[in-house]
Amino acid sequence: MLSVAVIASALTLTGCALRNIAYDVDERELVGVWGQESGDHAVSLVISADGTFVASSWPRNLVCSARSADTVEDLNGDDLVDFGGSWRSVSPDLVYSLVFSIESGDCARTGWSSDVWDSGSGELELKIFLDSVMDPDSATDSQIFWMRKDARVS
Repeated sequence: MLSVAVIASALTLTGCALRNIAYDVDERELVGVWGQESGDHAVSLVISADGTFVASSWPRNLVCSARSADTVEDLNGDDLVDFGGSWRSVSPDLVYSLVFSIESGDCARTGWSSDVWDSGSGELELKIFLDSVMDPDSATDSQIFWMRKDARVS
């Protein structure tokens, strides 16, 4: 019994952190630059307080093509697209659940939804499921594209 308590304490002290949905996120915290280094380029998403967004250097098969990548490894860094549109929370009670509507740019699709997560170290992340996800609860890491708030993007 003592060994279990020692292991649990060690895990707590070493800062093992798990991602969790950011249930308490405030809409003002969503505004800003979100990014992800993907291969040799930086994917960025700028969310504005007026309900608009601008996405830059996104692999077309992430959310803009009729058929998206099955895994993150399948994202095509040679076919990048910029687009913009509007965003909103699903409801005042579900600020962490976002809907993005693509309104400009060269995209075959009209939008996507994402949830905001806490990285486990206090940083906010957007969780974008690829089209290959049929059941979000059973999605693998290779079927999720993560973007981090205020990430350094080139």
